[in-house]
Amino acid sequence: MTVKELAELAGVSPATVSLVLNGKKGVSEEKRREILKLIEDNQYRRQRRGDAGTRNILFIKYSRDGVILEENTNFVSAIMDGAEQECQQQNFHFNITMCEGNLAETLESFDYSNFYGIMILGTELSEADYPALEKIPIPYVIVDNSMPHFDCNCVAIDNKENVFKAIQHFVGRGADRIGYFGSNVKIQNFIEREQGFFEAMEYFHLKVSEDCIFSVPPTMLGAFEQTQKYIKDGMEIPPCIFVDNDTMTIGIMKALNIADYRIPQDVSIIGFDDITFCTIYSPTISTVHVNKRMLGKMALSTLQNMTEIRDFKKIKIRISGELKIRQSTR
Repeated sequence: MTVKELAELAGVSPATVSLVLNGKKGVSEEKRREILKLIEDNQYRRQRRGDAGTRNILFIKYSRDGVILEENTNFVSAIMDGAEQECQQQNFHFNITMCEGNLAETLESFDYSNFYGIMILGTELSEADYPALEKIPIPYVIVDNSMPHFDCNCVAIDNKENVFKAIQHFVGRGADRIGYFGSNVKIQNFIEREQGFFEAMEYFHLKVSEDCIFSVPPTMLGAFEQTQKYIKDGMEIPPCIFVDNDTMTIGIMKALNIADYRIPQDVSIIGFDDITFCTIYSPTISTVHVNKRMLGKMALSTLQNMTEIRDFKKIKIRISGELKIRQSTR
């Protein structure tokens, strides 16, 4: 007898049976008693975590609208590679599933007895997804989202600290007017980078004027077209700019190049993520390098601690980065 078969007998999803097996909330008392009776009547024997059948890690690649993840495939692949490599070293089976849009529906479909734990790529998670996460009956870790308003285990980028390093570099080179090109799609990483920009500017006693703040789509083409529009409308580009990510940076640099701005002589630019194109593009792009593979590796380590350490306290791990200065910055 499997969890899936029990679910069919009870007329519920495998996830609901898993909630009952793990003593979690989210199931009515009447349905809980019905499922427990079925478990007893059918002499269901639950596998212990760590048995051969439960050495499975499920990695859920979640995408709300696809725009950001599709434009940053190198970043996502590196996270997944890090998680998979660590799983192989620890003798876990690494299983990947895609989820586009409806996280709750996807989570309802799993037989959780088959898994040791779950990693969820949470780059595009929002508060609307919290109720679905609360129903997960086994250990799970959110990757690439600090989840500031939700009590869970997560491994994320220390966005504010890394943006501070970029602004500090500009200030060290004598900059007193620094611009910010931010995404007009607000995921948690971009929210924190924007907050980090304003906090760093305040720390260095630098004024932020409205004409130094630019909002562009988080895509290469979108950032290119919007920057062209800003230039056409007569907006002055500050001599130093920080950009939310490298994909946007490439589009912005192309627009500046067409408009005869010289980089870095006229405009110095620092991006974020250190994607492969940063070392190929001309001029090469200064950026914040983050060890993406470490995000995946730390996620598995956290899952193991949750399972093996009694009374393990929820933890939010933040990964620092390194500023890579290249040709786009003086």
